[in-house]
Amino acid sequence: MDVRQLEMFRTVAEDGTFTRAAERLRVSQSAISRQVKLLEEELGGVLLYRGPRRVSMTPAVELRPTACTATCRTWCLRSPTPTPSGGAP
Repeated sequence: MDVRQLEMFRTVAEDGTFTRAAERLRVSQSAISRQVKLLEEELGGVLLYRGPRRVSMTPAVELRPTACTATCRTWCLRSPTPTPSGGAP
């Protein structure tokens, strides 16, 4: 699982369609679909119901889009930053 997958999932959940999410993120619809599917496989369950025109979150999904945003921010802040000397801070 990575931040990009969470961002894609969050955007699909907010927008309600893979197509609109792809337009917002400026990537292909198939790329988003694939990353969400990989996230579902990694977590071991279906995160989104896929309807003919819209998607919706399954009841099993405890995360809300705001929680995903907070998680993404937390992971970004935890990224190690290089020190000028190359050693430990």
